[in-house]
Amino acid sequence: MYLDERDTEAIGRYLLSRGLAQPQGLPCRVERAGDGNMNLTLRVTFRRFSLILKQGRPWVEKYQDIAAPPQRTIVEASFYRAIRDVASVSTRMPALMDLDEDNCVIVLEDLGRVGDYSTLYTDATIAAADLDHLLQWLSDLSRVRSRSADQHLLRNAPCASSIMSISSACRSLLRTQWISTASRAAWPQSPGS
Repeated sequence: MYLDERDTEAIGRYLLSRGLAQPQGLPCRVERAGDGNMNLTLRVTFRRFSLILKQGRPWVEKYQDIAAPPQRTIVEASFYRAIRDVASVSTRMPALMDLDEDNCVIVLEDLGRVGDYSTLYTDATIAAADLDHLLQWLSDLSRVRSRSADQHLLRNAPCASSIMSISSACRSLLRTQWISTASRAAWPQSPGS
């Protein structure tokens, strides 16, 4: 089954079947939640709350002629399970509310229409306080250990090497003079650092 943002009734029925909506909450409003490069990402709004649905389909959402493994959302769910009990990480991220492995769909808490740091890819800068918070969060994230049931997924996921690269880059940043003392002190030291 592939989600279709134009079929709000089908999405409402799907969420009812997963126990994530009540009949009195329907109809719902469905819209894209951002541009979504890899996954179909939808915001589903009911009368009193909203949810984010992400579906990995066997193609890249932005470039549908490029194949991609749909199980990437299952790997993402493993990540959310790994951070669930680490408050310093999980409280700054949406909560995983449901995983439908058969259809490669995850349902996340909707944090609302918050911005991201995608402007940093242009000439924008990041405030020192925001950078400190980001580095602290990355420091806390680097300490997270996955459940044994999820370790094989996370270890073999392409994103795992990206996270390690980010961690390495942040360690390099910490060696420079333009990161605050507080952030530097909070960052875990690794052998040879």
